[in-house]
Formats: sequence, C-alpha cells, structure tokens
Amino acid sequence: MKKFLVVSYDGDQQQWFYDIVVAADDEQAKASILEVRSYCQDADCFSAADFLKLARSLRVKTRKQIERDLQTLIAEHK
Repeated sequence: MKKFLVVSYDGDQQQWFYDIVVAADDEQAKASILEVRSYCQDADCFSAADFLKLARSLRVKTRKQIERDLQTLIAEHK
C-alpha cells in the first residue's frame, strides 16, 4: 500500500478537494475518493514520492524559471 495525495474537483460548486489516502495504486486511490465524493467529476493523484519531487522542484526553481516554463506551456498550446 502506498500513500497518495488525491486532488478532485466539484464543477457545480467550483471547489477543489485535497485528500490523502492509502491505496494499492493510483487508480484505486482516485476511485476511493470519487466514491466518497460522488459529486466530483474527476480526480488526479500524486504518490508521496511524486509529491515530494514536485515540492523540491518548486522550492529550487527561481521565479524567472517558473515564468519561462509558463510561457513555454502557453506557446505550446496556441
């Protein structure tokens, strides 16, 4: 069993939810939250290791790097 951060969204109420669950895999983690939060349209999750990697990246990236990454993302989706 692994630890996951599951992010779900209720479009009707325009509200985000952040839940920590223990599950065998990411699909089970998402399914367990969508069962409990049946009003949510979808969910995504991060394993504890993925979340720590993301947090480290956020901590070490400079503001300029983050802004450049966003501009690259915008250009790719035009």
